[in-house]
Amino acid sequence: SSGDSALSAFKAAAAIAQQQQQDASGAAAAAAAGAPATHAELSRLHCRVYFQLASYADQRFKEIEAQMASPEWQKQKQVLQYKEGIWSAILQRAQELRRLPPAKQGSQAVLAEMRELNKNSGMQKQVINDREIVKQVEANRAACLRTALSSYRLCIATGNTHDLQVVYRLCGLWFKLSADPSVNGALGDVFASTPSAKFVPLVYQMASRLDSTESSFQAVLKTALSRLMREHPYHTL
Repeated sequence: SSGDSALSAFKAAAAIAQQQQQDASGAAAAAAAGAPATHAELSRLHCRVYFQLASYADQRFKEIEAQMASPEWQKQKQVLQYKEGIWSAILQRAQELRRLPPAKQGSQAVLAEMRELNKNSGMQKQVINDREIVKQVEANRAACLRTALSSYRLCIATGNTHDLQVVYRLCGLWFKLSADPSVNGALGDVFASTPSAKFVPLVYQMASRLDSTESSFQAVLKTALSRLMREHPYHTL
């Protein structure tokens, strides 16, 4: 449920914040003892925190993707579409009856039909509730994906502890969701803020997806490959 998801998110965020506070306290204690934390130690701390957050968001994204691919979810959406169709037809018929001349509106047949239509008034609430459920799940998916991508970017921008794992996952998400403009924009930010050497292991997978079409995916891909070829010609050409 959305409540369980929110609680899980809160617990994960609290655990990460607690870990960050403990590490920061340790660094402060070391500094007080005359052994200040080095830049490398702080970079590893930041890298680890971002990786934990990205991993959590990524896992939630996978779970929501699985939920949305399930037969139960597809059935739920079909039922919603069915209810929306019925409710739309009820509204349309009610409007038609209201446009009738006053003499006809007062007829027994029209009054009986209006009473039957009013019996379905509760369906509007059902449709609204079902729409909100679908909208919330889709919003959670988008939020988890956005958090995962941005946190992975910060992870490899601030340290190198998880480089290989992160770049493979980032590109895996990118290739899978290449039609999503927001994902292409996020990867554009990744390539712009990350040392290009970290993506050398994936250069052949990236190059294999080049084509002549014009899309946001191809624009980001060509920009990234151009930078790789310029900065690492011996590994990319």
